[in-house]
Amino acid sequence: RLITLLQANPQRVVALYSLEPEMQLFLLWLCQQAGLDEILVDANPAHLGAVWNCKAMLHPTVVAAQQLDLDNRLDPATLLARESAVAPATEKLGFVLPVIPGYTLPVQATATALAAQLQAAADLLRQRYGLERGCLKPSRGGDGGRIVLDIDLGDHAHLQRLAETAWHLGGDYLLEAQVSYNRVSVGTEQVITAPSFHVRYGAVAPGMTLQFIRGTSWKGNIYLTPETSPAFGIATASYVTMQDTMERLTKALQAQGLVRAGVDFAVCQLGGRWGDRPVIAVQDINIKLTGAEFLRVFRERQQAEVQAIATASRVFRPTFAATAHAVQQRLAMLAAPAPVELIAVVPGRWGIFAATGATPQDAAQRVLDLEQQLVADGLAEAQWPE
Repeated sequence: RLITLLQANPQRVVALYSLEPEMQLFLLWLCQQAGLDEILVDANPAHLGAVWNCKAMLHPTVVAAQQLDLDNRLDPATLLARESAVAPATEKLGFVLPVIPGYTLPVQATATALAAQLQAAADLLRQRYGLERGCLKPSRGGDGGRIVLDIDLGDHAHLQRLAETAWHLGGDYLLEAQVSYNRVSVGTEQVITAPSFHVRYGAVAPGMTLQFIRGTSWKGNIYLTPETSPAFGIATASYVTMQDTMERLTKALQAQGLVRAGVDFAVCQLGGRWGDRPVIAVQDINIKLTGAEFLRVFRERQQAEVQAIATASRVFRPTFAATAHAVQQRLAMLAAPAPVELIAVVPGRWGIFAATGATPQDAAQRVLDLEQQLVADGLAEAQWPE
């Protein structure tokens, strides 16, 4: 089918999640089979993703942080800036990104060695920042996998067990401060202030998105602007601060071929020596196509008809009966008075749809209601497997 589509329209652009070596081989084969000289691709250069698609870029290693001669009585923001100055991202960009406190735990030869690194990172968070809770993340991962939240940094036995599990799974890890987000109720769900900004076609895209989240997994988006973000716990000034950071980061990477990216921020409190001071920080840099692109494309289609619309998307778990035809037919019946679109569905596995509303709150509530209607119709499961 892809071959036929490309033969019918050789100027069609293929948008990719990531231009990995395996995908490059597939594209070469596809080009050959379609009888084309080239295929137009919307993707970042492979080398860019290889460097930046890991959270370890944001933090110094434990050893690098230990080697800094710091007075722990300094303001915590000053301490964090000095630690961040030796993070890999700072070396690459030439400036310090706003981040939350954390340390990279490189791969170790033994689980015992990793446990020692994890304990040292926990001690640094406690001694320098007065923090008592942490979060363990893999440096490379997707959809929130292998993230362990709300760790007691003083529980040595628990840290030991976490290190053993992480060592067997492999890869670099991070220990970061556990953050406290603002939360806004949307129907029966809580949306946290962890917004994302995006790069499209090499430039910062307008607007930002908040995520529906189940545990640590993405389950859809709500599109926001500087005018609508305060209703979701993000002041306009905070929006502007994040946008400025996004512009600066994008400008620094444009010369390396940046085309697509999504950057996750935290608008939060850290506690400890920060107290209730608000913190805005970069949490994750994704140099690839992100799930929010589905909502942005849907929004563009709707804006061709109506300006200043509100939009939201929802990931759902389809039943095996939920074929594209069945779900499309049902959503069409539920569409009035505003548009709804099925974006993708794999029966028994995964699906996503989007809808409009009068306000972001209305659009968000609407996708939740539509999901519940699909559940009632036997086209979606009420729960996701643990």
